[in-house]
Amino acid sequence: MDTDARQRGGCDDKVSSARTDSDRAVKARVALAIKSAALPALAWLALAIAAPPQYRLVIEDALARGWPVVWATAALLVGALATCSMFWQRGILSLWTAFAAVSPLAIATVCCWILGGFAISLVPAILLAPGIPIAVMLSRRGTWMPTPPSRAWLVDAVAVGALFALFLGFAIASAADPVVIPRTVGGLAILAVFLACLGVILCAAVFHPRIGAIVGAWWLLAAFILAPNDHSIRTQPAVAETVGVEQALRQWLSQRRDLDAYRQAHMPYPVIFVSSEGGGIYAAAHAHAVLSTLAARCPTFSQHVLVAVGVSGGAVGNALFHAAADPAQKPAAPCVPGNTRLDQTALTADHLSPVLARMLLLETLDSFLPGRWISRDRGGVLVDSFRASMANGRSLDTLVGQSFDPASARPAVAAVTTNMATGGRLVLSPIVAESSSAEWFPQMLPGGRDIDILEAAGMSARFPWVTPTAHLQVADDSARILADGGYFENSGADTVLDLIHGLRMAEAWELNDEKQENVPAEPVCRIHVARNIHTSADWKGCSIHIFPIHLAITTTGTQSEDGHPRAVAQSFLLDPLMTLISTRSARGRLALLRAQEDQCGTSGAVCVENPDATSGFFMSQISPVELDLPLGWFIRQREASAIASGAIPSEVFGYRATSEAVASDLGHLILHLDHALWMPGANPDIYDYRGQP
Repeated sequence: MDTDARQRGGCDDKVSSARTDSDRAVKARVALAIKSAALPALAWLALAIAAPPQYRLVIEDALARGWPVVWATAALLVGALATCSMFWQRGILSLWTAFAAVSPLAIATVCCWILGGFAISLVPAILLAPGIPIAVMLSRRGTWMPTPPSRAWLVDAVAVGALFALFLGFAIASAADPVVIPRTVGGLAILAVFLACLGVILCAAVFHPRIGAIVGAWWLLAAFILAPNDHSIRTQPAVAETVGVEQALRQWLSQRRDLDAYRQAHMPYPVIFVSSEGGGIYAAAHAHAVLSTLAARCPTFSQHVLVAVGVSGGAVGNALFHAAADPAQKPAAPCVPGNTRLDQTALTADHLSPVLARMLLLETLDSFLPGRWISRDRGGVLVDSFRASMANGRSLDTLVGQSFDPASARPAVAAVTTNMATGGRLVLSPIVAESSSAEWFPQMLPGGRDIDILEAAGMSARFPWVTPTAHLQVADDSARILADGGYFENSGADTVLDLIHGLRMAEAWELNDEKQENVPAEPVCRIHVARNIHTSADWKGCSIHIFPIHLAITTTGTQSEDGHPRAVAQSFLLDPLMTLISTRSARGRLALLRAQEDQCGTSGAVCVENPDATSGFFMSQISPVELDLPLGWFIRQREASAIASGAIPSEVFGYRATSEAVASDLGHLILHLDHALWMPGANPDIYDYRGQP
């Protein structure tokens, strides 16, 4: 009897131990499910704590428009109800689990209120967020009551299906109209749909670990083995070959309408090269504002710009200016004062939401499917968004190889990218510097390809993870994988230096031939590249006298950190990215410093490194930190106007109303466009404005 009792007792202990282990496993799974349901809340909280300027602008825009907040609330509410239904079916729906389910909606609402202020559109979320837990508490349903697995399966399938249907609906709508629909919905609602669906799927995966493991394994397989999303660039057969900078200068200069004015003043003709720094939408707005304002106030400015080199957002701004610029040249005339009303519609449109919709909705689906179902990635959608925002953007369709028109007042535009395979530059430009270490596109290879100038600018702005690298087919049997030009050098100054040095090298070769008495087969008009704007130019015969000017549109400047750089904290995850971003700025600063030393700077100051040079380097500089500008693809009219005001002060154009010395950098630049100041006997003359005896 004792033996039987001991055996029965041992069996009871085993059963009790098995039940205990089972209860622990169930509790652990429930705890994990609760954490999964609340995980999207951490994403909202992290965004609120970091509070990047781009996120705050998205919040403020959503609150101002109202409907994006309502749609975001609806998406997060559906996610909370779906999670609660899964908890309810398993008998674990209580006050605290309901709080976990509704936490994404609650945290997102509080964060929107804190970052953007109170708005009527927040009222539904404010009422619903605490309403769900209160309803659960009043229902008093919070005990563990196992239910048939088939019923739980059905409830889970309905919950996941509802969220996936919502996700798929937004995805299909954004696929049907990749620009208008995402802009209407707004970035906040797109993010809410994605996070709500993610939370419900993670919660379901906890309750169904086998299915969750299969889905996770397939995702890893798709990410590392299957073909990635299609990142190829739309190309066309190349019909024009790039032109060397010397040949381009000869063609271009001979057709300048104000050339005779500089001949009569015995001045070298100012040839302006622009470098526009990268930085997303604020860099695009900066470049566009500087070039458009100078063109509006100075009748001949744009016809003095031979090439505008841009990186990332700067390249986009250059392309937008090129498309809107008046192609007709003007006779010589000074700059005039006045207020400039810039058309910034293409810059203040929401370019972020189309990118988010393509990245979070469509490309997420595409990454799970074998093959390539989407022919236009988010980098291409960004280009399409800018193209759709231009009222008259036919010039944006011009191919890179055909974008240089020697008879036009529009400057040629060049976009800098980084070749992922070599780490070097690939410059998309109709004008090339043959002696440069960069690779130039397009090339007249067998089966050579070409792209339009906006596509080229968009390719220069491929900075992960918002926009991925691009696949460019340069010829039928040759391709390149290209990333943001800022990986190599973010200012664009290195490419401008290459072009200017190309002209100096052409001058050196011609001078050497002259010394060696090498008689060319055909007469050549000698190029004289002046280093000092005060050099008297003898325009005898067909000789060419130019003075290259570098206009740098930048936020970096040439000043390095002082002896007390800002303190930073180490992070295993963020250190590689932060190092990359810091190096991007440092290399841009170094390139600008080299350009300043080569061309010399403002006010005719003596350059220690190059005492023969003067007045060939000018900057328009703004501070994104002081203006609180976002690093992204969405700004409002307020930020665009602040950029324009800070980029170029309006008083620089009123110099002729006084004979006082000009103080600003751009004020000295526009003196080069007023040839009358350089004429003998002018009163006031150039020296008065420069404060020189």
